[in-house]
Amino acid sequence: MAISVSTALALLALAVAVFALLAVGGVYGRLKQAERALADMTFGEIASSMPEELRPRDGAAATVVLTLDGECPTCHQLAAAVDAAVSDGVMTGLRVVRMFATEESRGRHTPSDLVETYADPDLWTAVYEGYTPTVSIVDRNGRVVHRRFVYPDTDLGALVRDLRARAGVTDHSASLLVPQETS
Repeated sequence: MAISVSTALALLALAVAVFALLAVGGVYGRLKQAERALADMTFGEIASSMPEELRPRDGAAATVVLTLDGECPTCHQLAAAVDAAVSDGVMTGLRVVRMFATEESRGRHTPSDLVETYADPDLWTAVYEGYTPTVSIVDRNGRVVHRRFVYPDTDLGALVRDLRARAGVTDHSASLLVPQETS
């Protein structure tokens, strides 16, 4: 059985497209892995300082700073997941702060009485890393001891557990239910 030239070219084009897709996926995965390693090296050892307003208060072990934007869907999901964690007591012992660049960005999020919220361009400038959402852990000395970029495929439950551990809060008895987005 012989195949036509056009069928052979179509199969060859399909094979090239599949290979290209796999190559792009592999490169993307390696870049994410390298970014995480670089972030851990940079922010784990060489700690930058945060403004006084973002340091832990009232006996909190650390402050978890969520750098959010009003337009970003992942920012809304992260804010909802952290609100749920605070509500369920998962974030006990930590001060949680939402950070926005403007009141307009803040207004695009569901208001929360569970966490502190700042809409301050100067504070934003001090914490913004060029990407939202970003989660930072600030110790009592104002040092950023951990910083994490949050992607659409990030497991938010695992992220919250990781934040608790990196902040020095080790009680793993509470679980996090991540709310599902409804249409």
